This record gives sequence, C-alpha cells and structure tokens, in this order.
Amino acid sequence: MAATDPVAEGSMSAEDFALAKAKETGQPYELTSARTETSDTWALPTGKWSIKRHGTTVRVRQAGGWAPTDPTLQFAADGKVKPKASAVAITFSGGGTGPLLTGVKNGRTLSFTWPQALPKPTLAGNVATYANVLPDVDLQLKAEVEGFSQLLVVKSVAAAQHPDLATLRFKLDTVGLNVARDATTGLLTAANPAGETIFTSPNPVMWDSTTTGEVATPARVGAAGAGSEAGEAPSDVFVTPSGAKSAQMPTAVTGGNIEIKPDQALLKGSETKYPVYIDPSVAWGDRQNWAWAYRTWADNSYWNTKEDVRVGYEDKTDGLSRSFFQLDTSAVKGATVSKATFRIKETWSWSCTPKRVELWTTNPISSKTTWNQQPDRRNQLDGFDAAKGWGDGCPAGNLEFNATAGVQEAASNGWSSMTVGLYAGNESNKYYWKRFDPKTVTLEIEYNNPPNTPADPGVSPWVPCEQGGAIGNTAVRLYATASDRDAGDLSTEFQIFKDGQSTPTLTQNLPSNNGKFVTWSVPDASLPDGSYTWRARTTDGDGAQSGWSQTCKFTVDRARPADAPKISSTVFPDGTNGWPGGTGKARTPGGFTLSANGDKDVVWYGYYTDWDPEVKSASVAAGTDFTAQITPPGAGPHLVYAFTQDAAGNRSDTTVYRFYAARAAAKDVPHDVNGDGNRDIWSNDLFGSLLTYSGQGNGKFSAMVGSAKSFAGAQVANLGDKDDNGYNDMLALQQKPGLPSKTLWVYDNNGQGSVINAVEKRVSRPAENHWSNAEQIIAPGNLDNDGVPDILVKQGDKLWAYFNSVYGNLDDVTPVLVGGTDWNKYTVIAAGDLNKDDVPDLLLRDNATGDVLSTHGQKSPEPKHTVDLTTWGTLPRTKVHSGLPQASYPQIGSSGDLNGDGLVDLWARQADNTMVGWPGKASTDGTTIGSFGPQFQIDGVPGARIPSGTTLQSGQEYSSGNAKLVMKSDGNLVMLNKGGKQLWATGTAGNPGATARMQSDGSFIVLSADAKTTLWSTKTSTPGSYAMLQPRGVLVLYTASGQSLWSSGSQGRPDYDGDGYTDVAVRDVNGHLLIYSGTGGSGTSTLGQRYLAGNGWWRDLWTDVQSADLNNDGYTDVVTRNKFGDLYLYPGTGRTGTETVGNPVLIGVGWNVYRDLGFGDVNGDGRTDLIARGGDGDLWVYPHKGGTGTDTLGSRVSIGVGWHSEYWPSLRFADMNGDNKIDIMAHSNSGKLHLYPNTGNGDSVSFGASSVIGEGWWNGEWTAFASDLNSDGKAEQVGITLTGDFFDFLPEGRSLIGIGWNGNDFLL
Repeated sequence: MAATDPVAEGSMSAEDFALAKAKETGQPYELTSARTETSDTWALPTGKWSIKRHGTTVRVRQAGGWAPTDPTLQFAADGKVKPKASAVAITFSGGGTGPLLTGVKNGRTLSFTWPQALPKPTLAGNVATYANVLPDVDLQLKAEVEGFSQLLVVKSVAAAQHPDLATLRFKLDTVGLNVARDATTGLLTAANPAGETIFTSPNPVMWDSTTTGEVATPARVGAAGAGSEAGEAPSDVFVTPSGAKSAQMPTAVTGGNIEIKPDQALLKGSETKYPVYIDPSVAWGDRQNWAWAYRTWADNSYWNTKEDVRVGYEDKTDGLSRSFFQLDTSAVKGATVSKATFRIKETWSWSCTPKRVELWTTNPISSKTTWNQQPDRRNQLDGFDAAKGWGDGCPAGNLEFNATAGVQEAASNGWSSMTVGLYAGNESNKYYWKRFDPKTVTLEIEYNNPPNTPADPGVSPWVPCEQGGAIGNTAVRLYATASDRDAGDLSTEFQIFKDGQSTPTLTQNLPSNNGKFVTWSVPDASLPDGSYTWRARTTDGDGAQSGWSQTCKFTVDRARPADAPKISSTVFPDGTNGWPGGTGKARTPGGFTLSANGDKDVVWYGYYTDWDPEVKSASVAAGTDFTAQITPPGAGPHLVYAFTQDAAGNRSDTTVYRFYAARAAAKDVPHDVNGDGNRDIWSNDLFGSLLTYSGQGNGKFSAMVGSAKSFAGAQVANLGDKDDNGYNDMLALQQKPGLPSKTLWVYDNNGQGSVINAVEKRVSRPAENHWSNAEQIIAPGNLDNDGVPDILVKQGDKLWAYFNSVYGNLDDVTPVLVGGTDWNKYTVIAAGDLNKDDVPDLLLRDNATGDVLSTHGQKSPEPKHTVDLTTWGTLPRTKVHSGLPQASYPQIGSSGDLNGDGLVDLWARQADNTMVGWPGKASTDGTTIGSFGPQFQIDGVPGARIPSGTTLQSGQEYSSGNAKLVMKSDGNLVMLNKGGKQLWATGTAGNPGATARMQSDGSFIVLSADAKTTLWSTKTSTPGSYAMLQPRGVLVLYTASGQSLWSSGSQGRPDYDGDGYTDVAVRDVNGHLLIYSGTGGSGTSTLGQRYLAGNGWWRDLWTDVQSADLNNDGYTDVVTRNKFGDLYLYPGTGRTGTETVGNPVLIGVGWNVYRDLGFGDVNGDGRTDLIARGGDGDLWVYPHKGGTGTDTLGSRVSIGVGWHSEYWPSLRFADMNGDNKIDIMAHSNSGKLHLYPNTGNGDSVSFGASSVIGEGWWNGEWTAFASDLNSDGKAEQVGITLTGDFFDFLPEGRSLIGIGWNGNDFLL
C-alpha cells in the first residue's frame, strides 16, 4: 500500500515536513513551495530556517514548473535567436531586416534595430556574433539572465575610419514604455505609464585592448563563461579589462532613435590598441540592485551595470571605485537572525597577495547613485584580506562576509531591504583594487520567528472562555492550538491561577505539534472547589516565546454532579493527543456517538460544532445513546460540543471532542464555495451582510449569511484556492472604522461557503501598496502559472497585477501595471475566457453609460504569464450589453457559467439591494460571448414594487402573493389578504375619488379628489424612495438603496415564512426556537407543522425572546435581551428553518433595568417602537428614529406611571380596536383584561380611559396575549392555560387551537 503523503493529507504542514526531513537526513531540506525566481528557503537540521536571496534570477517558470536560468542562445522555429531560460523575454535577430534585439518584461517591450540588414549570426554560448556589419567591424549581442548587452568590435585602425562610427544610430521601438535619458547621470531609462522603470541602460562606455602590462595579455573570446588562462584578466569581451583605455560616449534619444557618439580620440588614437569595444547594455532590477560609483566619471550612474563592479584605486586611470548592493530582507522582518552571510565572487585582484576589503552598512542607493551622490557609510560589518582572480595561484572565487549585525538591524526595524557597500581597505594603493561579479551576490540568512500566540483556548467540560462557568466533579482538561509560522518542535506552557491571585497555582509544560491541539489533563487533586483563571504560551526549539493567550475562566464545584456525556467516533477518532492515523476526510459524514456517561435519566442530547454554532438535538429513551451524523466542512482540527438534559430539564456540563479531518482529494471548481460542483456568488449587500448565493447550476440560487462580521462598505471577490487545500477563498478590500486607509484581506472558506480566519495581505515596500485608496479589487485567477490565484487592484486610472504567493508579501514579485490608463472609467470584470482561446479576457462596465464592453486577452510573449499584461484591456472593445450604470448597479461581476449552458454569465446587485443576473449569449461563431440575454432574478425583496410617481386611482389595485392593495371608491386605501379580509387601511373612507400616490419626495399619500388636501401620509421624505407590497400583506417604503423607512405594521400577526398567515413561535425548555406555521384555517387547523428555527435560546441566558418587525422591512424579527442587559435584533429573512433569522445586531446595552419590554408603532410613524416598563411601574416608549444597530432607537418618552407588576402582571401591545394604532391590553391581578386605546395624534403619544374587554383571566391560570391568529387583520385575545390549552378568542366565541402547550415561552 502506498504511503500517505502527510502534506497532501493535511496531517503535516509543508514546513513541518521539511524540518522533519532535514532532521532525518542531517542535511538542509528545501521548502519548495516557498521558491521564488530569486530565493530559496531551507529547513536546517538544527530546527532553524535559512533563506538565500540571490542577486539575480536563478530560475524561471516554464511549462508550469521551475527551470534553472540558462542564457545559452539557440535558434527558434521562427528563425530568431532566443535564450533557453531568462527572466526577460529576449529575442535577437536571426539575420535580415527587423529588430536587432527585443526585450519584453511584464509585457512592456523595448526594441533596437540596426540600420542595415544583418547577416545570420553565429552562436557561442550566450553570445551571438554578426560578422562584418561594417567592414572589419563585428556586432555581438549577449543574452543576460536579466537583460542584454550589445558590443561593436572594431578590429583595426582602418575599420575605425568608417563614417558610420562617427554616430551610431539604433531605431528605438517600444510598447507601453517611455524612454528618456537623465541629463545628470547619463542613465537611460524605459518607464511605464506609472513612471516605474522597467529597463535601464548606464552611460555607454568604450575601451581598447590595452591591459595592465603586469601579466601576459589574455586571449579574448566572445562566449560568456569561457575558461581563463593562468594570470589573465577576465576573458569576457563585454567587460572592460584592467588597464584598458576607456571613454564615455554621449547618448541622446531623438526622432525615435538612440544616438551614441563614440569617442573619436580613443577610436582612432595612435596609442589605441585594437580591437576597440563599444558597449551599450540594458538591464532591469528589482529589490536586489547594485550600483558602482566611479570617481573618474563622478556624475555617471552605473545602476545595475552589466559590467563587473569594483573597489579600490587603479593607478592606470587614476580611478577610485566603491560598490553598493541593495539586499532583500523582507522575509525576516521581526525574526531573530542567528547568522547572515553576504557572498560575492571576486573576479580579479591586482596580485595574489591578500589585501583587505571591507563590508559596511550604508544609506540606501537608487538609480541616481553616482560617485558624487553616493550613500554614507554607517557601520562596518566585516573585513579581511583576500586575493582571488590573479591566475592559477589565486583563481576567481567567492568571498563570504559576516552580515549578521546588519541583517538583524533590518529585521528588528522591519526593513524590507538593507544596503551594504564594499570598500577597499586602502583606497590609495593599487594592490587593494578588486573586481566583483554583482550577479553572483547571495545573502544567506539563518533565522527564527517566535511562535504564534496559542489560539482557541478551551476547557473540557466546556464553558465559555471569557465568562467562565461551573464544572462538576469530573476531570478538567485545558487545551489550545499551538502554532509557529516556522513550524518545528514546540512546547506549550499552561498556568492556572486561583481567582484574584497573580502567582500561578499550577503550571505545566507540554510538547506541542504545529497547528495541533495541546491538552493538559489537570489532576483532580490539584483543583479543589473554587474559581480559576488560566492562560498558555508556546516556546519553540530556539527558546523564542509567543505572547500569552487570552485569559480564560472556570469554576470547579465538586459537589455538582458530573454527568457530561461522552463522545466517540470511529470515522473521526479522538485527536486529543495529535493527528490519528486513518482519520476521515473533510466533507465526508461520520457518526459521532453521544453516550449518557452512566446517567440513566438522560432523555435529550444537544450538540454543535466549531463551524456551526446551531445546536442540533435528539430525544432518546432514558439513558440510551444517540449517534449524530456530522460532516466536517474543511480539513484540520475540529470540535464537537455536546450536553444532555433529563426529563426535569436539568442540563449537564458540556463535553468537547477534538478531532481532525484529512483533506479531500478533489478540488472545487472555480467559484464553487460549497463543494457541490456548481458556481456560487459571494456578495456583501448594501447594509454590510456577507451573503453566499449557492448556485444550483440552472440559474437558481439559495442564499445564506456567509459571516457574522460586517462587510459594510467592503468589496469582496472569489479569489480561488490560495493555499492548495481545495477550497476557494475570499478576497476583501475593507476600510476598518477609524482607519484612514483601506486594507486587503484573504478569508478562508470553511468548505460550506462561510468565511473564517482573515489574514491581511501586506507589502514590504509602502510604495507598492496600491489598494490603500483603491476603488476596486478583482480576482482574475492565476496569471503567472504558479498555481496560486493572483490579484488585480484598480487605483484611479491604473490597474495593477499582484502575483500572489503562499508565503511572503504581495510585492515579493513587483506588481505590474496592466494595460493603459483609462481604468477609472470602468468596473473591471474578470470573466474568464470569453472566446475559448485559453487566454483570460475582461469585461468592462462603463460606470457612466452602463455599456458592458468585451475585450479579449492576447497570449503573452513571456511564457510565465497567461496573458499579455501590457495589452490586456486595451485591445479592441466590443459592446455586449448596455443599461447597467454604476448608480443603478453598484456591484457587478461574473462567476462564470451560472445556468449550465457553458457560457459566461453576469450578475449584479441593484441599488435597491436586490441581486439579478444576465445569461451570456454566443455570437455567430458559437463560442465567443457576443451579448447577454434578459435579466433574471437571483435574490431580492419579493413583492409588487410601486415606484416613485405611481398613482392609484379609484378602483385600481396592486397584487402580490397573498395580498393586494386596493384604492377604494370611497377614498380608503386598504390591504386585503387572499381571503378578502382587511389587513390594514389608511382610514380615509368618506372621500370619494381620492387617489393614492407614491411621491417623488419619498412619501406615500392619499390625496383628496381635488388634489388639494393630503388625507393621509407616511410622513417620509427621502427622494427616490419606492413602496413594496410584500406577499404576506405588508406595505413597506424603501430608500433607493434598500433601507426600509416605514411599514404598515404587522405587530399583531407575526409571519416568519411570508405566506400571509400568522405564525406562532415558541421557545421550549431545551432552548429550541420552534415555528408553527399559520395555515389560514381555524380551530385545531389554525397552525400547521412546526419547524426548528434555531437553538441555544436558553432561558438562563436570554431572559426575553420576542417577535417584532424592529427594522421595519416587512419581515418578522426576533428581538432578545440577555441576562447582561444586551438587546439584540435577529432580523427576519422570510426564509424557513435555521435561516429564519440572520446574524444578530446589537441594539443597545443596559436594558436589564427594565422589568418588561414590548414592541409596536406607538406614535403612528410607521416604525416599530420599543415600550419598556420599569420596576417602579413607569412606562416608557423609545421611538424608532429610522437608524440601525445602536442608532435604532431615540430618547425615551414617558407614557404612563403606576403600571406596577403586582397590579398588572402583563402588558400586551397591539391594535385591538381596528383604528391602526397600537393600544395597550393590560391583564390585571383581578383576572380582567383592560383596553387602553391609543389616542395619540402623531405629534404625541397618549392613551384613553380603559374599558374591560375580558373577564375570568385569573392570574396564574391564564397567560394572555394579543394576536391575529385568524389572519383577518385584527388582533384578538389569545390565551394559554396553566395546563397547556391554547385558545383563540373570536367574536363568535373561543376556539381551541391545541393542547399541551405548557412549558413553552410564546413569541406573540
């Protein structure tokens, strides 16, 4: 049987595996997933890590994998000459006309053309030679890994006389670049439209064949890397030899040409030794750059020169040199650096007598660095005597400098890079003069990061960490998750404190595995009765420590029975002691057996999980077991919690069961967030709720809330699988409250479409952060063939591509400017491949006009890129749809094919917060998206929309589901249910010919026939608002953005499922919230089957649970108050089951000062108010002020005194007399029901004299409510007896609804 791959399974991280292999073999082991073009990361046998940052690219992506760089030239199929593997896409002429050489970097193209036709070149290594382009003058081109050089070889004095050598002209062509020359430094730069330098060319230099004269003149060959003979200087003809006569050459960019003027005195001088070499070169740089400062040409920049670099004094030219190197330290920010080595190859020294060379930290360098503008020295890092590169006695070789102090300084300060300088130990003695190859620079760092703070601390039996709770006479286990970004061997220290003490009572240090639970079983004898706090921290093998975890609480009560259930599973075995072999896979169901642990009175089990806090339950025969089928959504550690209850309602402690799930083998298809194979949508609505729209593959969707966190004002996108766990993750651009800038986050997908574990994406160089003020983020998929999804950021008129990686920062590879600079006009939609050519395309929505344009991608000349980034979005644009301006559709995107026809579709969120889509339609070729079809609904507010400007004349009506709104001929605007019963009315009868209008000023009114008198009004005033008649029979006014302003009210008839019939919600002794759906029937047929809407509504936590439409959106909400006095709104969704209500919204705190709370539109403004009764009998109303959250309610207003609970056991609020005003129905201690009618006029709240509307309601025998159980639009008296009989009191007499209702709390 093949061995299981622990990384693929998920039992080990890639880092842990690398460390284990290094320890096993005693040799460094590479973490291949952390490779980049210029770095590699190694696990060391010591448990530490080493990262090597190379001075030049050492590998490139080819055919989906890594290939070592190799600039060796070869003829391609098209006859052109190309290197085998280089960081820049280089093409040399194969002969004839056309460009001499072309370099492409990130789609930006730079080309030079020789004035005449070229012969076919001969190739030697990485050099192409074009013989006799002028008489006795050869042209040589050299491919570098990161650039190219060209060299004219003038072989004789006769050749030097050719008139074309007076001024060399190369035709210059660019794509997406602007070429300019710095007049001060002579540096030639090719910059993109954002001003970023893509290519550089130092001031050209020419030299002759004179050498130092102190050794034999070497044979000079053209192929790079050709061998050296004893005692010779560097053999590469592209490098100026020591002692050669040299000169600068003036350069200009004019008329589309680069003009270079060779120095005629050197070219034709009597002491000139031929051949003469004329050398312009081109390079590009990134975070690791270098600069040579040369006193002879003190104002010249030699930034990333293709020459070698030098230090010391050269007497032949009276030149003095220093060299500087910018080194990438971003990977070790905050780490402890144990060793850092700066390595560089010395290619030439004046003799084999070792002479001192020193390495210093310096201030930063740039392309402006020259001798006259060189950085100051800071601190010496190392220095020693060396001599390499003077023949066989001391051949060229590497020097190693101790750079530990400098790298530690950079790590401690969080620097992304540091700069070092090489200096001769004596700058006036020629024997200290040395040359180095800058392309060989390597910075090798051994480092260690401290562990992460222990996560998810918990106690078993489980109690909440922060609040704590009592644990009975049973074993106590503390646990947490230990982790370290460096992985490796860890230990976790636990500390337990007696309440109020600062010295730990107990401590324990336990071995820990990275990313796994560590558990301490505390001896019973060590935990006598009392209250305790505890915390944990993790230490790595290097002694580095994490911070302490949050402090948790628990109380031990040994006298309390210990009856927590036991949990076991064969599919997902206990993971307390680490990852068990053969554990089940994620998204695979497994049986978890809950047993009573010897308690023969257990009749009920409740259980929930770390990924789903909804309590599931099962009733069982006394003392028997129950097996729950549970499906973990994702790989890794998980928790199952369980508790029991006996027939008397006594609840046990909570057991926690720790287990692990292995990774599923299959990966989700793009945009599938729940593993069903269909494409889904993540979208945050206009109020900040993250919604997951689960596609069914046919254009239909079901919606659920994807996170309890607010995503107000954020942008979200389906990023793709960021960490190779098979699940598609979410990208979010958010601006946290109080912060001036936006931040970029990646959220893990839990496997079911909910998001967890946010990780912020960062850059090491602040200048590369283009999202802090960006307008849009886009997830285009993988752009660089590394398997990791990448990111587009639209900042003003520019679009930036970030090449994402599993490790490191987003600018480890410099972000690339995409296309042109008109992106500010558009919303960019990464729609995939629109024309089936395997190249990603874009859709652009013109934000002003609403036109949708299709623009196809072009294959990149660079093999590592999936699309030509320079031309992306700029190629011809074709209109494929219209009428979708940003004002009407603030969000627009694509998740690919939503309806199963193989064509890309569009979706959008409208300004009224509804979601719609458009199916893609193929053009005549049958494959290319040519248009989009008619709009279809994805999610929205159901009902009949009454837009601004609508008038209902006498007799006209609007219908919606189970309700209709009718303008009666008598002037009364009424709402009727499907049985014709009146649910609501404006009360304007007696005004024949009156009309109803939805006005442009935001108010809905009833207007007299002569249009002079407003008979009734919603008194709302938000322009652009509209009305919606909901199917359940509620009229709601919304702003243009979907915020509800007013509703016709439904306090007396809660309707959770939106079918127009009054439902009954109850909370049972187990904390279940159960909904009994109304049927429209009567008697025992009034209510239908119940369904579970949620659990965890425990009476000892939630002291009040009530129904109300507190956010006035027409859906029945649940409003709760906990024992701490916090008031929460659980907004109704119109859906059923556990999606009946959404995530809680805090309304306020401190509400435990009141005895009772009630709800209703007391002041007649169409908004639900809160009524509160204090213990002193004072009655207050908190008017709804139109806001949300803690801004929902205004200041309280007194509406009565003397409502003491001993006289008035209960107060109910409903319209009891049909005047559309909320009255008070008060249950007295004498058994009578009193009606206090609402006599307010809208400007004030008042109640009239009471009248008795019921007798015989004996306190203790009856619980009275007011509700419209028969769904006729009028609330009636409803009562439940002590024995559980449930009655509805109708004009024709009381009607039995059912029996056995005792023990429940009613939400009526």
